[in-house]
Amino acid sequence: MEQQQNVRRLHWLNTNQESIPKVEIERDTTDMLIGNSFVGLLMTIFAFSGLFFFFESESPAAFHQKFQLWVIMVGVCLARLIDSIYWRINLAGRAYRPRPALIRFAAGLYVTGSLWAIYSVSFYNAMSTTELAATMVVLAAMAGGAGTVLSPNKNLVGFYSTALLVPMSLCALLDESEKFFILGVLNSKLLTPLNKLWFKFGILLGSIVSPIVMGAVFFIVVTPIGLIMRFLGKDLLRINKNKLVSTYWINREKQKGTMKKQF
Repeated sequence: MEQQQNVRRLHWLNTNQESIPKVEIERDTTDMLIGNSFVGLLMTIFAFSGLFFFFESESPAAFHQKFQLWVIMVGVCLARLIDSIYWRINLAGRAYRPRPALIRFAAGLYVTGSLWAIYSVSFYNAMSTTELAATMVVLAAMAGGAGTVLSPNKNLVGFYSTALLVPMSLCALLDESEKFFILGVLNSKLLTPLNKLWFKFGILLGSIVSPIVMGAVFFIVVTPIGLIMRFLGKDLLRINKNKLVSTYWINREKQKGTMKKQF
């Protein structure tokens, strides 16, 4: 009997999933992409501005080129922010046509990723070791964040991560100078034994500290709260038996909504 109910339920879920219109799926995808883009765009402006203003250029020509690229990047990000604000005010939560908004978002993303790639290739040879390391850290962090923000669309994730990481990686691999040595030595096999020793020490430390911390949290926080709730006669988890009721089923007053706003 239970197996038959599970089969019927699975069939119902599959049927309803297939019956969802394609435009609804595309609208949900667009909502998640644009809704999660505000912080990413601000971080892009701050990161690019930090690389531009914090490190000094070797020549006036390089400074002007960086300045022009910075102006373009900030302008593109501001335009994308304005488009995101327009979406939030006029389109979010409504039955709008998602294709135009998705095209605008994708176009802005392609331009932003291309600007990062141009920056990496154009100024790689002019970067000092410190600037090169900082740029790599920024690009890696931005690519890692993009994996979460752009997760609703695998094509956008693939392009943006590739545009941020591949150009700089190729420049580093083809670099014949020794300024990349200080970064490469961090991955040297000479440090492998120390790395393994430190890793084992971390596991040992975690096995000791974690039970102590979790035990302290349980006895200092959870236990007093439980005693207070019991003293007041509260049954928040509804685990006490009540002979006056015929069922413990709790009716849902509010229907489950969509998965548009997950964050």
